[in-house]
Amino acid sequence: MKFSAYPFSITKKYAENLRNKIGEFKEVTNTKKSIFLTLISTYGLAESPHKGMVQNELTMDVLFE
Repeated sequence: MKFSAYPFSITKKYAENLRNKIGEFKEVTNTKKSIFLTLISTYGLAESPHKGMVQNELTMDVLFE
């Protein structure tokens, strides 16, 4: 989950951090299943070269439905 007053942007450094977390999760859980990266944020995800690594995106609007 991320809070930002603006749409959240995934930088190259943060994208690498996420890849490392996914890799470590797979290693620790020994899962053979697919991992779907989901971002829950206040205003969504900004356009960036790394936006494609997020499969699901939820904004605060869905929390109040």
